[in-house]
Amino acid sequence: RGHLAAEEWGALAYFSDLRALHADAGERLVPVSLGSPLVGHGGVVHWPLRKLIEEHLLPSNATHGLPRPEGCALDLEPLCKVAYMSQHHLLHQHPALQRLLAVPPHTLGRPLSPTNVWIGTRGTVTSLHSDPSDNLLCQVAGYKYIRLYGLSETPKLHATTLRSKNTNSFGTSPVRVEADPLPAAHASAADAAYVETILAPGDMLFIPKSVWHYVRSLTTSVSVNYWF
Repeated sequence: RGHLAAEEWGALAYFSDLRALHADAGERLVPVSLGSPLVGHGGVVHWPLRKLIEEHLLPSNATHGLPRPEGCALDLEPLCKVAYMSQHHLLHQHPALQRLLAVPPHTLGRPLSPTNVWIGTRGTVTSLHSDPSDNLLCQVAGYKYIRLYGLSETPKLHATTLRSKNTNSFGTSPVRVEADPLPAAHASAADAAYVETILAPGDMLFIPKSVWHYVRSLTTSVSVNYWF
């Protein structure tokens, strides 16, 4: 908790209000995923960032505090149209934003991949997967629910591990981990042990290489991550 404030990230104030981003980078063309990856995915479009802000992020903001309808699956968002600029190199596309961040000292001495920015509505989902690198997930604005599964749980997750014999293997899983009940084909995943948390603005989470993780935005959200 509080890592980003301690490192004096200007991004915490900048992204708390979408007007500055709209004015400074609204004309930048960015990839936007529509819907949820495992249910009702609407593909990827390329829009000016202002279109994402005006037509999706602002309406998402207007739903904050509204109750979810009863019986609605957690990974299906009923209160707004889900849209996500995910894993995008916005800092390369609009370098002026780089001054708002500070590379976490935990990565010193390690080769860094390009920094990714994630901006989306409430209800965005990154389905269960594992990455080939250590990861620092930095929450800049809004709230995200995170679920982590250890490597010992892999047999229960119906997972596919790509490049499994290499040091840079990564994995995917078709399981909708928040579905209740899980379909019979994925029933074993209900027995998989996990830990969970909610990231708030200013929080940073270390996700070790190959650890299975699932992410869902609880509000309009801005995150930055560093793979190293």
